[in-house]
Amino acid sequence: SDGKFGFDLMSALFPFIGSIPGGWLRFKTGSLVVPILGHGLANVAFHIAGGLGA
Repeated sequence: SDGKFGFDLMSALFPFIGSIPGGWLRFKTGSLVVPILGHGLANVAFHIAGGLGA
């Protein structure tokens, strides 16, 4: 890294962006199952998209 500090904005924002629909789904469905499954699928998609760009 040559002593330099780096910051990836999307990695920082991703948890906050995902918590908005996750919280809405939690209270809309009354269950944690849907938000947990959605979060898992979003993680997979995020990592696949990152791998495609590499």
